[in-house]
Amino acid sequence: MSKILLKEKLDNSIYRTYNRISKIQFIFSKYREIVKENKKFHNIHQGKRCFILGTGPSLREVSPELLKDEILFGVNFLYNSDFLDGITPSYYCLYDQIFHTTHIEETKRLINLFPETIFFMRTKAYKNIKEKMEANSNIHFQHCNLYQFKDFIEVDMDKSITAPFNVLLGCIQTAIYMGFSEIYLLGSDFNSFATPKVLHFYDMKNVSLRNRSLGDELKEYSTVSFHHYALQKYANSKGIKIMNLTEDSLLDAYPKEKLEVVLKR
Repeated sequence: MSKILLKEKLDNSIYRTYNRISKIQFIFSKYREIVKENKKFHNIHQGKRCFILGTGPSLREVSPELLKDEILFGVNFLYNSDFLDGITPSYYCLYDQIFHTTHIEETKRLINLFPETIFFMRTKAYKNIKEKMEANSNIHFQHCNLYQFKDFIEVDMDKSITAPFNVLLGCIQTAIYMGFSEIYLLGSDFNSFATPKVLHFYDMKNVSLRNRSLGDELKEYSTVSFHHYALQKYANSKGIKIMNLTEDSLLDAYPKEKLEVVLKR
């Protein structure tokens, strides 16, 4: 056995043990009651389709008007653009820590801006959100505490789920739990490692330089890629179709398709 395979085997053993312990801890956790509320989202969109809007530069090439009658997932700083001026996302995922710490006032404004949108945050945000914001039935929490390894995926939002390394993964897991049979990705460029600049479609003027090494960047992309591979395998086993509509995306976990072709169906 090669050293690489041996390391992978040892890592998987550690992750498996960690997940077992985490599931036991969850049984006695205060978050158990909090995430039980998510049961109402299970299969509520059975057989329908949704579009997940990533924030890659390619989203500038998409006309929001084309999506006005679709079920949409928004993410992170999508609201910093005019993309949502004429459309309203049904769901919005805010997984980054800044949305319940340094940017909590901005989070308040976002939630007030879309009063009909359902927002999802991690349970780590629960304390700050409850302390700093008035009670809001549109904010729900997910306990993202299980480590994804090999083909392991857990999407039951009323329990502990696999922790998404980025928000797009979290949206896909949420969409699967909701029963969508077709999940389409837009703005999923998946290529920021190819440039030292940090690029998002909502702010192409104030471009910053990447503040971490290429090695760290590639390591994260590898972790995210294998999570996507596991999600694709899981989706296939459930008869769910995940398609990447981002034309030049380097994400190779899902089949590619053009938006205009999908909208004609």
